[in-house]
Amino acid sequence: MSFRNIIGQPAAELLRSAIKNNRLAHAYIFLGPSGTGRFLTAITLAKALNCVTDSGDSCDACRSCHLIDLGNHPDVKVAAPERMVLKIEQIRDIQQDVSLLPYSGRKKIYILKDAETMNDESANAFLKTLEEPAGEVIFILIADNLSGLLSTIVSRCHVVKFRLLLPGQVIEILSQHGIEPDSARLAAVVAEGQVDRALELTKSALRQQREHIFRSLPKLSIKDPREIFNLSKELSSDRRKADELLDLIFIWFRDLLIFKEKEDRSLLVNSDMVDDITAQAGLFSAGSLQRIIERLARTKRMLWSNVNLQSATEVLLFGIAGEINYGA
Repeated sequence: MSFRNIIGQPAAELLRSAIKNNRLAHAYIFLGPSGTGRFLTAITLAKALNCVTDSGDSCDACRSCHLIDLGNHPDVKVAAPERMVLKIEQIRDIQQDVSLLPYSGRKKIYILKDAETMNDESANAFLKTLEEPAGEVIFILIADNLSGLLSTIVSRCHVVKFRLLLPGQVIEILSQHGIEPDSARLAAVVAEGQVDRALELTKSALRQQREHIFRSLPKLSIKDPREIFNLSKELSSDRRKADELLDLIFIWFRDLLIFKEKEDRSLLVNSDMVDDITAQAGLFSAGSLQRIIERLARTKRMLWSNVNLQSATEVLLFGIAGEINYGA
């Protein structure tokens, strides 16, 4: 992966320009939500700085690029939290290594994942390292937010912001991984701008789960609630899974509303299930669909609070069943 392959992040061009103009900082904070390519960009920067082509980008073909991709380059070190904390021992290992000259590359790169997990002891030790920078060393701290970092560390780093991607940008990235369009489109929307999550979703049984759930919805009945209880049990087995499945249902009812009002297939996320959308759109009025979407949004907001998950999903499904026009 080279800078030119990093989609939707201005950081890539900023870093490429800094290399070209020899204006690299000695320490960066790659700041933004998980799944936005922060670590990928850090690895790409490490490759670009040590690539044998010395072109300002990685060639992805030389021995140096290959070793960095494998995590085996002697001058590129990655520290990740152990039991949710970046420990003092890990920082001391970095301090000891910083004093050595690059072994085979031009620059030594230290990447600290989840940098805000440094405790007071490790953060103060790392601050001392930042205050006495070595000549051929670059530090890259990857963080979700700045509040967990010492202000004195932040003041000594150049902050590079990463943002959630648009669905079309995620689809483009997934296509580079050989993901077929229908799966890419669904995963991109459910992942809400997080590429890592989208890639994970394409490897799951997302589409099969979607078809099973969507074809269960017309069977929901207040008079015979067995299907409601069965589906609620599926939805409430795990909070993270429930979050994902509720996203799927939200997108489904959004598609039903769009199709009902515009009948434009190009606007549908689930365009490969247009026959089901056509059939189910007739079961609901536009007002019913809007109310269901509002219910789904409320349930999503409740999901990570101290709510009984099964009760919340049962209330949601009874609400959906109450909106179905069985005579349609």
